[in-house]
Amino acid sequence: MAIAVLVVVGLVGAPGAVGSEGQVPDSLVFVRKGDLYRVTVDGSETVRMTTTPAWDELNPAVSPSALVVAYVRARRGTSASTIWTMTLDARNQTRVASRLGDDDPAWSPTGDDIYFAHYSTNSVGDDCGSIFRVGTDGRGLRRVKRGSPSDFSPSVSIDGRVAFVESTGCWGSAFSLYLRVVDRSGRPTGDLRRLRRGPDYWEPRWSPDGTRLTFSSGLGSGGVFVANRDGSGLRRLTPKRMEAHGPVWSPSGEWISFSGSNGLWVVRPDGSALRHVRTTEPGDQSPDWLPRR
Repeated sequence: MAIAVLVVVGLVGAPGAVGSEGQVPDSLVFVRKGDLYRVTVDGSETVRMTTTPAWDELNPAVSPSALVVAYVRARRGTSASTIWTMTLDARNQTRVASRLGDDDPAWSPTGDDIYFAHYSTNSVGDDCGSIFRVGTDGRGLRRVKRGSPSDFSPSVSIDGRVAFVESTGCWGSAFSLYLRVVDRSGRPTGDLRRLRRGPDYWEPRWSPDGTRLTFSSGLGSGGVFVANRDGSGLRRLTPKRMEAHGPVWSPSGEWISFSGSNGLWVVRPDGSALRHVRTTEPGDQSPDWLPRR
């Protein structure tokens, strides 16, 4: 069981805040050395949310209500992972699904369901992903899509469309990655049909209004991109040699955060105003936005 510890580990001045007109800026929930933290985007406050020496907490996803965080818990040094939820004070920790091998949680627009990837081992020892959804009470487990060797990294739009990564092979074998979109029942929607074939794009995330996606490259140091829902208007937001992974939109749609070589970063969707989140460190990863309340 994780120990709830809301400890402020950094307080500094706040010049150059991302928030406008002097407003308190949004915060990011993220992973540091296997525990969950949150940090204001101007770097003025960093709060440790969990302390779990025997476990890693990974891939946090903030609910639409901004009151609950879904995350992955794995025993340190193993890949035996499960999906959990907790309130922002690190209390009410609840295991959502009973199987090992669950990862990549993403909320439905209503906050009633959690989508995730479940990994199982095939006959030759490779890990293959499948996308499921389940109610936050652990009921109603259902597979979203079938028919490909491996699917993972789901993201759900405001109108319920599921973007995800389809792989031509499982982890451990040769494969290529493609971004796909299906509706709630698993039928292809035709979205992203105009997306130019790229360097194994992955980690898709819908914009708050469902008109665009951000995603990263699965090759080399990565890179953050945006495109319209139909795949047109592809734009790279980060310098080519900059490490960049795990992009996610702010609730306003005005910013995108991602993890880089020396911590967390934010950038405008047009590629302007790229800046480092002060007080974040190399190895900090998997940000998600916690909006002002």
